[in-house]
Amino acid sequence: MNVSVVKNNFIIDALKYLPIKILPAASGLLTIFVLTKYLSTDNYINYTFLITTLLLINQLCGGWVNSSMMYFIPKSENVSEENKLINHVFIIELIFSIVGFLILFATIYYEFNDINISLIICFIFLLQISINFINSYLQSKRLIKAQVVSTTLQSMIQIFALLIVYYYYENDLFLYLVFFSISFIVSLASLFFNKNISFDVKLAKYNKTLIVNILSFGMPLCIWFFSTQAYSVGDRILLKYFDVSYGVVNYVAFRDLATGLSGFISMPLLFASHPIIMNLVLKENTKIGAAGVIVKNINILLLTFLPCILIVYFYGQKIFLLFLGSKYILSPFQMVIVLLTILIGCISVYLQKGLEVSSKTKHMMISAIVVTITSISLNIIFIPLYGVSVSIIIGLFAQVLYSFLIVIKSNKILKIDAKKIYLPQFICFLILSFLIKFLLLDNELLITIASTFVLFFVLIICFNKLKLTFKNK
Repeated sequence: MNVSVVKNNFIIDALKYLPIKILPAASGLLTIFVLTKYLSTDNYINYTFLITTLLLINQLCGGWVNSSMMYFIPKSENVSEENKLINHVFIIELIFSIVGFLILFATIYYEFNDINISLIICFIFLLQISINFINSYLQSKRLIKAQVVSTTLQSMIQIFALLIVYYYYENDLFLYLVFFSISFIVSLASLFFNKNISFDVKLAKYNKTLIVNILSFGMPLCIWFFSTQAYSVGDRILLKYFDVSYGVVNYVAFRDLATGLSGFISMPLLFASHPIIMNLVLKENTKIGAAGVIVKNINILLLTFLPCILIVYFYGQKIFLLFLGSKYILSPFQMVIVLLTILIGCISVYLQKGLEVSSKTKHMMISAIVVTITSISLNIIFIPLYGVSVSIIIGLFAQVLYSFLIVIKSNKILKIDAKKIYLPQFICFLILSFLIKFLLLDNELLITIASTFVLFFVLIICFNKLKLTFKNK
């Protein structure tokens, strides 16, 4: 396939993936909005603890196995070989899911001493594991329509359930989790009955070499997945452990809101580009083409995040207070730190692609472990002293450290042309914005005029740069 055609396919696929993110993002944003109003502060903190624990165990038991499947499917030479791979992945994931179920149940029951909450969370875990397994297959085959249908049904039920909970019930966390599980049941059912899912899962004679290959690629990713989630959202567990409540809801609500909104751009790009990058390297044998897709995606992220960061920095408090309420408000500096943390996290996924395509996932694992130990240690030391404020800064530091550690090795394998990335311009506009507030601290009118001018200028530049980025072959 022509390289320029393959590179442009990711834009088409990214647009196809938009429905997969629009409704889930809308559902996620509505969830944050409703639960911050509908649940008490203690129950919302409990909710974030449950979801964070569920996410960590899910990634530990299933995420890395699915990544192995997505890596090896493009290398399969025929349908028989592909089915053999899928069956082995299924068996491995089944074994780890049983272990994960037991760990998750023990953790939740120990924390809440509530059998109903523990069982419903474990049930959701099994549903998510199953859905993620099938979606990983669909993504590797670029079968987007089935994912759109499944995700649409899931999100619509979640939105409907949230509205029922919001208007007719109050502070009932278990009821929301029941509705949450129903949405996953319907989503999974739609995948089971989809004609495009042609693989046949059955317990066949195992192939030792294939299992070793899956584990060799995936086991480092298992630890990597867990570690990256630990330093990304693990501070929530530590905040609960240290019984810190002041500012936690504001921080968690804003971060979840920002993460949900950023997903409109970051996730369709990632879903669309990952199989294309893998194909360019593994089948087309063109690292230059793959590096071009990576640079394009990084620039799209920088150009879309920059105006959003400036809007939040200059006007964020007023906007959130007007439309969403005080539970979302952080200081302008803290909101920018959170947004930068999310941005760098999105970019780091591309910086490590050289390690992924070369199956050198051990370095990803080691880097993530180093960052996790550093992050947890800093949080344990400083959270009791400074609370949420310091955990926000540590979160940014952790993402920067991880990106630095992986890019050193990854860039030797898949060379990314840093000169083509718009990072210097991005940094310059950030510094200019900080200077405006610092120098005009006591003059609200001048700050408004200067910030409006800068924002208008940035929007024009970003729009033109985005057009060039999408036009470039």
